[in-house]
Amino acid sequence: MENFLFSINAVAPTFIIAFTGFVLKQRGFLTEPFLKNLDKYCFTIAFPALMIRDIGDADISTMWSAEYVLICFIATTFLFFGYYLIFYPFFKDKWFVSSFVQCCARGSVAVFGASIAINIYGNAGVTPLMMAIVVPLYNVYTVILFNLKADNGGKIFSAQNLKKMGKGIITNPLIIGIIIGAVVSFADFSIPAVVYKPLSSIASTGTPMALLSLGAGLQLDKIKGNIKVILASNFFKLVGNFALILPFAIMLGLRDGHLVALLIMAASPCTVTAYIMANAMGGDGEFSCGSVMMSTLLSTVTITFWLTVLKSFALI
Repeated sequence: MENFLFSINAVAPTFIIAFTGFVLKQRGFLTEPFLKNLDKYCFTIAFPALMIRDIGDADISTMWSAEYVLICFIATTFLFFGYYLIFYPFFKDKWFVSSFVQCCARGSVAVFGASIAINIYGNAGVTPLMMAIVVPLYNVYTVILFNLKADNGGKIFSAQNLKKMGKGIITNPLIIGIIIGAVVSFADFSIPAVVYKPLSSIASTGTPMALLSLGAGLQLDKIKGNIKVILASNFFKLVGNFALILPFAIMLGLRDGHLVALLIMAASPCTVTAYIMANAMGGDGEFSCGSVMMSTLLSTVTITFWLTVLKSFALI
């Protein structure tokens, strides 16, 4: 019951803010031009500031573990590109595959990560290290996914497409923010208060503004029409990822905080950033919106169940 209440407390604020956005849109407070600019603000300003603040604040060097970093890297890489190769033949609309895979692979580690670890152990443990590894990978891999389109004579890995991918990666605002944050963390450099305070304030607007936009973009009729594919992506995000990754992690000897952090990486709901990225990069924003909302709701049950399973076997 305690785990269930915790999960409710973790996801309820997300739903409330998103629902507020939905109501405001219906009442005419949020217009399409405003929402378009809001998405752009989150993608180019607020989320990069969030990356700089959160990764810069984490003392990554003291918790560094090459073995754990490698596990996170392999697991994340498999979820993105393994799923892409698996699902690609099953969709007639190849353009849609990238949006689907992103919603299967990209977890809400920033929202769920540290809070769950702190609730169990009283501190964030290695969760900041996990976030520092997978969040950059999420963004690099998402850019690659949305550029995996055989529109250059059918040659996905043509020089033209590779150049486009490279440009997309090095100019992606989130990746730039991650790099700055990592430099700050590893250099053990303290950002001056006159810069840090406004940076932190802007960073704090990212998630709530993105959730308002998410709720405002929610179109129930289109979600109903996509419900099967939305639930399919939710199944892989909340159940399939756990079944694929956690048993191997357990066999490798991961326990306690390391296992909890990997659970959050693999089986947390799809992050609102997936919706922002899909819209910004020409993906299916409507599907992504529905997948984020539905997975957040279902995660109340699934995360509680997985935590209970791991506790029952004395693994955490």
